[in-house]
Amino acid sequence: MGTRNPFSAVFSHYNFHLAVLEPSPSETDTIQVSLSNTNRTDVSYECISYDRSQDYGSTSIQLNDAGIDIPVFLETALRRLRKKDESRLLWADVLLGRDLETQGAEAAIAKTVLQNAKRTVVWLGGGDAKTAEAFKVIMTLAQWWHQASARTGFPVSFSKATSTQMDALMVWFSVQDGMVLEPDDATLWKSLLAVFQASYWESVQAIPDLILSTDAIITSGAGSISWPDFTAAFQALMVAMPQLLNKIPSKELQNSFIRVSGIAMADRRFRDDDGLELLPMIQTARECRSADPREYVFAMLPIVRPSKRTATTGKKIPLPVADYGKSVQDIFTETAKFVIEERQDLLIWWTERAPNARKIKDLPSWAPDWTSGLPTVVVKPTAEGHPSLRSWWENIPDRKPIAVTDNKLHLQAHRLDRISTVSKMFTEENCRRLLLQEWQALPHNPNQSLKDKVDMYWRTIILNIGGATDALRKQAPPPQDMWISWQSILAEERILELMACTPEQLLNDPAIRERARADEQCQILGPQVGQSDPFEELLRKNAIGRRFFTTENGRMGMTAYERTAIAEGENGEEAAKAEIALNEIEMPTESNRDDLLGGLGSMMMGSFQEFLMQRDPNAAAAMAEVMQKKEKARGARVGDVIVAAVGGFHPYVLRAVEGGGSSDIKGREFRFVGDAYLHGVMGGEPFLRRNWIGVQTWRTDVRVDDVVIV
Repeated sequence: MGTRNPFSAVFSHYNFHLAVLEPSPSETDTIQVSLSNTNRTDVSYECISYDRSQDYGSTSIQLNDAGIDIPVFLETALRRLRKKDESRLLWADVLLGRDLETQGAEAAIAKTVLQNAKRTVVWLGGGDAKTAEAFKVIMTLAQWWHQASARTGFPVSFSKATSTQMDALMVWFSVQDGMVLEPDDATLWKSLLAVFQASYWESVQAIPDLILSTDAIITSGAGSISWPDFTAAFQALMVAMPQLLNKIPSKELQNSFIRVSGIAMADRRFRDDDGLELLPMIQTARECRSADPREYVFAMLPIVRPSKRTATTGKKIPLPVADYGKSVQDIFTETAKFVIEERQDLLIWWTERAPNARKIKDLPSWAPDWTSGLPTVVVKPTAEGHPSLRSWWENIPDRKPIAVTDNKLHLQAHRLDRISTVSKMFTEENCRRLLLQEWQALPHNPNQSLKDKVDMYWRTIILNIGGATDALRKQAPPPQDMWISWQSILAEERILELMACTPEQLLNDPAIRERARADEQCQILGPQVGQSDPFEELLRKNAIGRRFFTTENGRMGMTAYERTAIAEGENGEEAAKAEIALNEIEMPTESNRDDLLGGLGSMMMGSFQEFLMQRDPNAAAAMAEVMQKKEKARGARVGDVIVAAVGGFHPYVLRAVEGGGSSDIKGREFRFVGDAYLHGVMGGEPFLRRNWIGVQTWRTDVRVDDVVIV
């Protein structure tokens, strides 16, 4: 896309390198490239986008008659694009040098380079003998999607579809001829799925490369298709596989679809809105991978613009720059500071893993680790027009700006409550039994009816989401009668508890069955069983990876997603055992150390560590490491404070740096532990008042204190 202004072409302040790919009649000849310097944006050239999600090794080419090593993926792309008798003008980042100065300079003009290219060749790999044929099937899928969406009025993405539109789409696909897709050709389908599951879609650099391209061509081997047709084909594939081919898309294919859909959504928003905000693009980038974690920020900079909230906040802060001389910790902290101060809210904490799930050390507790995976389930902020914590603090007069000074976050908060009990983590293995155990352990509250207690408990455990909605992107409370299914799980687990057996033993052992039929308690529980599936589905979806807690004032809540082993990339049976062990151990903390050990026990623990240090420093270090890991994995704990923050969207759990026993939070320093679901607070209920005619208004006289998050 050439510039329309001749003066811009002649006097451009941009200065960038292009690579001349020299022709060769033989495919096996060494790649020959020479660099060309230009300051014009009307030169016809192409960009190459390739997989940079990890280091796949390198190979040698000739650059300006000198040998250099470049990534294998780029070398195969150059070999595929090389012509026999004509040179080709290209731009590819790694051909231009990898020193810090060059990296920063190229990052600064990446937007101009990508937007002014004739096209962007997206290189997935060399493919195989069936790849070209697979692209014909992919094109058929694209055509089907275009026809189906036009016929049914289907929106641009699944997330915006209503249930009626989904039903119409399924009907349309169900009457198509699935044999056109050649489902019996296993080799062909292996090649087809390799295109959709290519590792390229895990590369964080794919996001700006595709969004900024004026004409992106998805290429593998001898096959190719346009980017819009590729995204259409992918959507059709996800519908056609179960509808026509009776195949369930694999987890790998589903993950790839999520990544591609995220890029496509960002692409549409970028073109409709002349840019994107940095924070949501970093969230999109986290679905991908990068060999350099800083690229989760740097790669997004060419496509972002200032937040629209600056019109309200008046905070116009320069965007971060790609400085490859800074550490990952510096970049993440500076970027988090930018997002918070520009937006003047705490949206940065929404959808975040708790700080205990981090892989990168030495970050302030308030700064996210954007290399950690996103939680699978989050509670969405309350929709506009409905009471929420946000609408409460937006009505507070003379609220102070949120600021970061010396890596400390300064904000205002209202103390809501304090955690008094915390459960073990809900896992796939223990979730049903833990549901029963926590119900049995609930303290008696004379001011609460059994009906209210039941309702509060089961809704809290599943974050009060799971009801039917008219669109996939929405959340709604479960139906009122869901408590019957919850009661059924409790009855089933109580029977297993009374019989001291597993479900398999109850099913297969006649003696246990007879004993259960004769037991008086089991006879009472028997009529309630067999209806547990609806609640168990929500329990496994919403509660796993979190902990249930109660508070000093009788509230109930669920912690942030705290599952650390998965977040830290630990895999395998041993890691799973270690995670379970850590979750089961009740380690002493600052707030309950004396309760668990007693004063003498605490002294003995310290003496034992001293003894170990004298006799075996390695053993002492190992013990300290275990203690630290457990402390990190524990997440929210007894004594932590729950606050509603000015700028916040959910309740937040904070841990005092010093003096954890004090109820006053004013002027104190805390560590951010995570957000939380706190039943009866998510809609700002504590800050609402109703006048004599029933009109609700916000209480703006609620005390808010200055606090510091370190």
